[in-house]
Amino acid sequence: MNKYLIILLIPFLFACKSKEVVVTQEPLKERTQAFLTRNIEKNKFEFDWLGMKLDAEFTSGEEQQGFKATVRMRKDSAVSVSVSPALGIEVLRLLVDKDSLKMVSDIPGDKYVFLGSVNQLTELAKIDLDLSTLQDLLIGNPIGLSREEGRMKSGIEKLDVEYYTLVSRMSRRVRRASEDQDSLTNRDGRRVPKRLEDNDWISSKFWIESDLYKVVKCELTDIRTKRMVQINYSEFDEEDPSHYPHKCNIQIDDVKGKTALDFKIVRLNTQNHYDFSFDYDKDYPIKRK
Repeated sequence: MNKYLIILLIPFLFACKSKEVVVTQEPLKERTQAFLTRNIEKNKFEFDWLGMKLDAEFTSGEEQQGFKATVRMRKDSAVSVSVSPALGIEVLRLLVDKDSLKMVSDIPGDKYVFLGSVNQLTELAKIDLDLSTLQDLLIGNPIGLSREEGRMKSGIEKLDVEYYTLVSRMSRRVRRASEDQDSLTNRDGRRVPKRLEDNDWISSKFWIESDLYKVVKCELTDIRTKRMVQINYSEFDEEDPSHYPHKCNIQIDDVKGKTALDFKIVRLNTQNHYDFSFDYDKDYPIKRK
């Protein structure tokens, strides 16, 4: 080909290469809370038995630790987690059921058995968790999402694209909490402290994509402790009917600093049944707190 012709074609070739297909999104229609929560519920990941292989990374301050985990679950019954570093040798094993939290540490120099209540899961994870919430979190089902009509306000917000949003309404008691402790009048006419329910102190916001009605991001803020938990889900499976997310990022920001957990589901199985027995070396010291 004539070299002068090539020179003349160069600008055209670069122009073609630099063209990008711009994906446009139709403006979203307003939806009610009832409509959004109903569709989110309809598209939840449902299972009886579930096994997963995860690649994960934990970050706290300047420290980062990568590891692999095997997760096994039976719906509303149990969750077991086996944690291994890169070499594949198990160093931590966790079992959560409806009542208890059990853990075995095989870390050299720090070997022990922890036997506690499921209520201690919240303290361990720094997130309000129970068995059901833990299962939802691991598989991408939204946590802390109220299904009661009127408890949340729906809207539309643009991040990279437009998303539906659901935002909790702070109660009157929360707005007054910093000024005066709420109280009740007893039969004698005296003012007595009123117990503030945990949910009255939590502000929550959810971002929902408009095709599959999956939650892509949520923020849970505890007014009392100034702790914010942000959960981001991405890479939703196109072949699985539930369209579960392959990736999850959990960030916790409180007065003690920032921590984060990233994990990716690299393998998933819903066909196998699992044994949740909990064996450990009887010579290991036992901790309960």
